Amino acid sequence: MFLFGRKKQDLIEDIQKYLKIEDLDDLAKHYVFMRGKHGIKTIQKYVEGLKPPLEYQALVNMLFHPDVMDVRARLIIQKAAIKNEFGEYALLAAVVGLQGLELEKNTTNDFVQAILMYLQTVIANKQTDKFTLVVAGRITNTLLCLKTNLILDEKDAEILLSILRNGSYKSIHHNIILCILKFCPEYINETKRKTIEPSIYEEIVRLRDLQEKKQRGDITAEERIQIGQLYCYIPNLNALTFQKEA
Repeated sequence: MFLFGRKKQDLIEDIQKYLKIEDLDDLAKHYVFMRGKHGIKTIQKYVEGLKPPLEYQALVNMLFHPDVMDVRARLIIQKAAIKNEFGEYALLAAVVGLQGLELEKNTTNDFVQAILMYLQTVIANKQTDKFTLVVAGRITNTLLCLKTNLILDEKDAEILLSILRNGSYKSIHHNIILCILKFCPEYINETKRKTIEPSIYEEIVRLRDLQEKKQRGDITAEERIQIGQLYCYIPNLNALTFQKEA
């Protein structure tokens, strides 16, 4: 596809602006504007020609809205980011960017295993800083939003259960419970019950009962809100101190 004159200049200016935006709300608005104006295929064609190294802001902006990249390049960069090769903010951007994407089953499984490995490392290292909790919280959102059917085995379920056993991660317990009920409810058994605080197990049962009420069609509006996932605020990159060139 060839672009000439003013149209090409508009495309370049819009993409260059997109890559430099620091505020996430402004980024989302400009993404919608740019996609509507130029079309995603035209944007991908230009982005494909960008030469590394990229500014860190440009990298994370592409990860937040990954369809600005063609599939081949996107998967390479997403996989590296989710393996934490570009730092935690890029990991966060990649996790958020996964939401709503149509992914093949094998690709989804690869991403999920990398995400769970990150959570396992967080637990092992007892990381409880605010930003790590934001990343962990957004991981739960992405797991719950994945369009591909996901099956977690006992090892995966144990990672989620270990978060519930730690009060330091209370802010994400609600979403973790929803993940367990959605992907591996069979592991909430009497054996596991003994390893979980009674109050947490009671909450698991309560949310499970509400989900069953929803399936029967007799759930109230207030109860429906209670089984919805929770979202935490994502800080802008410039509000943090760590940055890394990619």
